[in-house]
Amino acid sequence: MSVRFTVNTAEIAMVAATLKTVLQVSPAADQKITIASWGVSFDGIIVTEEPALVQLVRSTSAGTGAGSPPVGRPLDDDFGGTIQTTVAHNFSAEPTLGSIVDSFTVHPQGLYQVWFPMGWEPKVSLEAGTADWLNIVVTAPAAVDVIAKLFVEE
Repeated sequence: MSVRFTVNTAEIAMVAATLKTVLQVSPAADQKITIASWGVSFDGIIVTEEPALVQLVRSTSAGTGAGSPPVGRPLDDDFGGTIQTTVAHNFSAEPTLGSIVDSFTVHPQGLYQVWFPMGWEPKVSLEAGTADWLNIVVTAPAAVDVIAKLFVEE
């Protein structure tokens, strides 16, 4: 039986014009996860600010996330197991970024969320001999706060 869960960050402060990984997921060994949806929201207050570049990106290294990562919350009331996926957030050492899965510009007063069509959802796997992480990466021209979230199935 698959487990569906959400994970989202608290507000993360962005440094102007600096790329930052704000949320990362990685499946348990020999497992696969599917990303159903992802999104971000900003708390900007200036109408004339330039949009932020927001990307869903695979990485080939984990990087260093801050302590106490967000906890996945099961979407099913009767779930009694343990979520196996590793979650990290608010990186101080960036992972080695690889291929871009999705990319948009988002105004710092706004939000963005996408639900992938069935059968088109990105999948991430940690099979023997491979390493794969999926990251939400933001580059904001202005110093704003961002909240990121993912809907995941493992």
